[in-house]
Amino acid sequence: MSQETLGWEAGISRSYIGKIERGEVNASILLFYQIAEALDTKPEALVRNTGRSGS
Repeated sequence: MSQETLGWEAGISRSYIGKIERGEVNASILLFYQIAEALDTKPEALVRNTGRSGS
């Protein structure tokens, strides 16, 4: 799915989707849920285990 399509489906601008992908901004919990819904998935599926533990 393109950033433009994802943005349209989630009600978020394409440029903001790009900023989230690049780690330039942190999505609010509301936007996180909107993105998951647009991708037809559960929010927890968007979070992957990076193998890093907290300090």
